[in-house]
Amino acid sequence: MERQELIDALQNVNQAEVGVFVYFVMKNGAIEMANINEEAISGIKNQLLGKINSIVADLNDETFSFLKLSTADERENAIFEYDLPSDNYPSSFRHMLTVKEYDDNLDYWEDLTFDRHDSVKDIYAVIYSIGIDNYNIVTYRKCYRIETFELNSGGFLMFHNDNQMGLVDSPLVKLVGNFDFFLIDNTFIINNLKVLEQYDDVKIVIQNQANQYMNNLDDVDFIDDINVFQDRIANDVSFARKIIKIASASEVISKYKSGNITKQGLFNFIQSRPTLAESLKINEGVIDLKTKKAQNAFLRLMDDSYLHSLLTDIDYMSNSKDREN
Repeated sequence: MERQELIDALQNVNQAEVGVFVYFVMKNGAIEMANINEEAISGIKNQLLGKINSIVADLNDETFSFLKLSTADERENAIFEYDLPSDNYPSSFRHMLTVKEYDDNLDYWEDLTFDRHDSVKDIYAVIYSIGIDNYNIVTYRKCYRIETFELNSGGFLMFHNDNQMGLVDSPLVKLVGNFDFFLIDNTFIINNLKVLEQYDDVKIVIQNQANQYMNNLDDVDFIDDINVFQDRIANDVSFARKIIKIASASEVISKYKSGNITKQGLFNFIQSRPTLAESLKINEGVIDLKTKKAQNAFLRLMDDSYLHSLLTDIDYMSNSKDREN
């Protein structure tokens, strides 16, 4: 999806007349529709439209980036398109697809409606479906413990019609008109990488994908042993995402395989940068990657993050690079 396509798709649902439906993802994996009155929905809708409007404003700012997840760098002022294989979606993504498929099928949800017999403590996530005519956006956000309250004893009070305060004896759910990622025009968009990596189902997919992508590094003969990456992939999803990036889109590896960069040329570059040479040791014609320091430096090298300014003749390291057109 291109930036303008995303802006247009969001603008199509950014209307006061949109309808909003709420669904709860339960801890057992079931999805249940929430039966919420119009007054409550109105407040939630205003918050959701405010969030959509904020994303559109960001996308209209030239300093804000729209990147593919597989090539994402560390910049914070960005939004990301999920572009990993669709045959291995996280469970949260599959839940959004289910809501999209059955959103207007009330018969489907007849026996899948959240009611007072369900426990609010069993709510894992909230899905909002926002739509008008043929335009629709499905959003996803975890429901945190501070947003659900089971009231089995005193403590919470409210005013009744006689102006007397009494106990609140029904469970409470705080709904926030915000979301961590969303589905629009069959494309999944990630708002924030740091938030995304808190989702266990997404972490597993990224880590599995990183292990598969490591195969692309097998025929790179300047690496000592790629198996040293496996422990960090299993325990550090941010590192796993960086492996995906360099294994799938590294210009350095691409030019090395095509013969435009030689092994000796690569080693000469390492030796020419004191900080890089300190981190990356070359032993018997290969780069030693046993330490985390070496692994981090290697990923930056493969991402071509060590740059030189032709104007000032100064060396820089940059994780965020956009090519000039």
